[in-house]
Amino acid sequence: MHIDLREAKTQYVIGGSIIALMFVGWIFFSKTSPEEPGGLTESVTDPIETIIGRELLESLEKMKKVTLDTSFLNDPVYLSLIDLSVEVPELPKGRRDPFAPFGANDRPANRR
Repeated sequence: MHIDLREAKTQYVIGGSIIALMFVGWIFFSKTSPEEPGGLTESVTDPIETIIGRELLESLEKMKKVTLDTSFLNDPVYLSLIDLSVEVPELPKGRRDPFAPFGANDRPANRR
């Protein structure tokens, strides 16, 4: 029985090698010759890409026509505005390792 398994294994290896050689030969011999330089080339474009490209160019043209009136910067009402922003205090950053289980290294990252 041991000899039968060896023969079967050998047959599988030989069969696989033959199939692999046939595949490599098919790839090698099925290659077409390279096209001569300067020949005609065919360009296939997707109609959706053409539509999107056209819309993008139209939007760009619209944006080029936009003008901003900066005269409001010299308006007395604008100049009378007061900055009411509030400074946000710095808070502790958080855990050193956000993926660590809770209870391990719960100290904030900016405190040592």
